[in-house]
Amino acid sequence: VFGMVLNAPAIKRPKIIIGANIITTNNSSPEEPEKIFIEYTSACDGVLFSTDESVTVSPELRIDQSVGLSTGNVKYNGTVNVMGSIEDGARVECEGSLNVAENLESSDISVGKDLFVKGGIKAKAKGLVKIAGNVKAKFIENSILEVGGDLIIEGYILNSKIYCLGSIVLTGPTSAILGSDIHVMGGLSTFNLGSNAGVDVVVELGVHFQNERLFDEFQNKVKISEKEMTNIIPQVQQANNMIKQLRGKLDDEKKKKFTELFELFKQKSNNHKFVTEKFEELKTSRFNQEHINIVVKGAAYPGAVIKYRRQVEKISAMQSAFMMSFLPGQES
Repeated sequence: VFGMVLNAPAIKRPKIIIGANIITTNNSSPEEPEKIFIEYTSACDGVLFSTDESVTVSPELRIDQSVGLSTGNVKYNGTVNVMGSIEDGARVECEGSLNVAENLESSDISVGKDLFVKGGIKAKAKGLVKIAGNVKAKFIENSILEVGGDLIIEGYILNSKIYCLGSIVLTGPTSAILGSDIHVMGGLSTFNLGSNAGVDVVVELGVHFQNERLFDEFQNKVKISEKEMTNIIPQVQQANNMIKQLRGKLDDEKKKKFTELFELFKQKSNNHKFVTEKFEELKTSRFNQEHINIVVKGAAYPGAVIKYRRQVEKISAMQSAFMMSFLPGQES
């Protein structure tokens, strides 16, 4: 030991490559204004990818395998790209779109925009797959779907329940709807409807499934509200008569009691008005008010049923290619 100062070698500061969705800002230190440092800020919500030499933010989450036990559940506020399948039992929630390179086998799915599945959707008829936007897949099997946009399927829909606020189009040359219950706001196009096996297929056209549920809910609310009004109106009338008889000369206890009664009556009256108006609005908004077509390019088989409002068309014998048109107000 000689007591000499040994200086550390200078640090080679790497040059960082700034990728997409990164904002850089030059700032000075409050303690040492002459020193400038660079602040990096994400320009969007997303996933941070960084190395020793680069940094970037992707608004999309990419999972390079199937989603299942090995990855855990996924909850993301952007778009999710799954390079494998989504396995049975896995839960995926995303506010953006969901792109699946293979199959979607889970029934616990919630998508804020569109769903694209290169394979098929087969959720074993348990749980609910909810999509706010459009859906595109090769086939649907044993699944329950709620779709806010259009549903485009290449192959078949088998043993499934579909609730769709757009239109449903099956594009394949041998596409078919088999053993399923379909509720669609817009039109529907398929090659075959049913099969020689005679398995029941029900297609209900022009129905807004969300408003239909609200209609049933508000129908019950109106009944409850009417019963409440029937009970409280005589009490209010009796109170008014008593006030007239006493010419407004009430003790504090009666004043308090009548005030509470009149306030309750006002609340129930406002509620009754709201539920009644909403119920009347839902009478029409639960149905499509535009022209709707169902197109069968191949054949419809016995067991197939087509519904539109109060109209029911039952296929009792095989019928070759046809189109049915429905208009609001038409009786048959």
